[in-house]
Amino acid sequence: MSSKKADIKVNLENLSRHYGSVAALQDFSLEMTTGEMVSLLGPSGCGKTTVLRILGGLDPNHQGKIFVDGEDITGLPSDKRNMGMVFQAYSLFPNMTVAENVEYGLRVRKINHEVRRKKSMELLEMVHLSHRGNAYPNQLSGGQQQRVALARALAISPKVLLLDEPLSALDAQVRVQIREEIRRIQLETETTTLFVTHDQEEAMSVSDRVGVMNAGQLEQIDSPAVLYNKPKTAFVASFVGVTNRIPAEIDGKGRVRVLNQKIDLSKNSRSAQEGEKVMALVRPENLTLADEFDSESKPGLVITKSFLGPLTKLGVDLGTENLVYINMTSQEARKIEVGNRVALKITSEELMVANG
Repeated sequence: MSSKKADIKVNLENLSRHYGSVAALQDFSLEMTTGEMVSLLGPSGCGKTTVLRILGGLDPNHQGKIFVDGEDITGLPSDKRNMGMVFQAYSLFPNMTVAENVEYGLRVRKINHEVRRKKSMELLEMVHLSHRGNAYPNQLSGGQQQRVALARALAISPKVLLLDEPLSALDAQVRVQIREEIRRIQLETETTTLFVTHDQEEAMSVSDRVGVMNAGQLEQIDSPAVLYNKPKTAFVASFVGVTNRIPAEIDGKGRVRVLNQKIDLSKNSRSAQEGEKVMALVRPENLTLADEFDSESKPGLVITKSFLGPLTKLGVDLGTENLVYINMTSQEARKIEVGNRVALKITSEELMVANG
């Protein structure tokens, strides 16, 4: 997707927001291109929902500017920003039918009955609920209610769609189904979308880019693949996906000594002094079982074995504080049992380190 200035749909410049002495956002900036879906991911209290609420006009910012289509909307109230919002709580009107709920925003804008009914039916067909237009919210499942909430948000043809933890109240199977529906509809309508979630799988599976936030700041924003494979900070490497923290020591030649191996330090890794004790950050898939015990492998004891369909996760005790986890195909893992002694090797060409 092009990132030329003319394609910028949303531009958040140096936003800050404080609650008393607590900084919820600090000098936060983000650009979103037309039709892009960006997810914000991070631990509780990192500021991701604050960004969404400021963009939607639900909370004020204490510093910075908000531009949509090049227009400064910083001072506009929420109802003047033409943004669709879907939250964790469906917030459907219980006394209105499904069709009437979808039409609500158009009715407020005084669109005539025939036009808004046609729009409502089009959107309900898009979310596969055209047959439930005359039903009431309490007659729908949670997943169906969330689809209605999405259709209602899209009915006004919003400039930006804001999704704040919209799937967290649903059970796992329905959550996967609805997130795929959201992505399908978002691509079909080409609606620029900001999606806030605490669920990594959710963010990584549906987004063009994912931003990882920490303490009110954006640590990194990239495509899911780049974010996972080339994290720019130790926080991102630790937060996104599963990462083993293995005791290690800095070698004097830009390398780290870990599990009896010497491996190059990632260029994004923090600076460290020779001999410094650190934690090497190693993905489970970047560990393998050695064919034999040798000077470059580390022996350990298999403590846990978890079958995950095509993959199996082994938890290995290497004498460190925590188990080290390795992923392997379930076919390969059939010959490994809890209590077996194994030898591990790291396959990464470079590693990031964190404080020891």
